Amino acid sequence: MDDLSLLGAILLLLCFVIFTIAKVVSYMRQSEKQWQQVDKSKLKTWEDDEDD
Repeated sequence: MDDLSLLGAILLLLCFVIFTIAKVVSYMRQSEKQWQQVDKSKLKTWEDDEDD
């Protein structure tokens, strides 16, 4: 491999990593927004002794 193709491979990998991080952050923000919209009064509280 010459230097140019190695540089291209590194740049492609770097773009992929940046894209993946951006997607994860986007999904985290979306999840947080959806969690804020949940009516938490309807959530059931689980207790350890209910397994009996």
